[in-house]
Amino acid sequence: MAKDTLPPPDQRFAPLDGAKDIAHALINEYPVKFGELANARILYLSKIGGIKLHGERKAATIKTCTGEKKYLSRCEANRDEGWDYIMTICAEIWARADDKLRKRIVFHELKHCLRLEKEDGSEMWRLVPHDLETFYDEVDIFGTSGKELNDLIMQIVAEKEND
Repeated sequence: MAKDTLPPPDQRFAPLDGAKDIAHALINEYPVKFGELANARILYLSKIGGIKLHGERKAATIKTCTGEKKYLSRCEANRDEGWDYIMTICAEIWARADDKLRKRIVFHELKHCLRLEKEDGSEMWRLVPHDLETFYDEVDIFGTSGKELNDLIMQIVAEKEND
């Protein structure tokens, strides 16, 4: 999609169908890896036009909601607490990914999540950096090759450059 055909920035985001179900299934399937996320409030979004982080194209990102973002998310979450995380997945990649690749994308983003407990017993959510350029658990479950996802990212980038 050429830059001039993208919707305005405030219209590039939408709720992401299916990601929440995949996340809940992963949390239940791998309680040792993800059990602490059972109570995490995660907003799942798709983004039209791709995702860039530190100048690199990504299939997805996850961010913590703290401070102002947490406060502003209260109404969206329909709770007093607001969202703990926002997971954003490239709409074009999600649309083309098969079930296994979608599961891998969500798995990868969930591996960034960490629940800590404050002295007063309340929860605090943080982000975990990569073990390598991936996670050991991701390799154990999905294998070492991220070739399918990388190929899909490069295909979409090439299409955008040709538009």
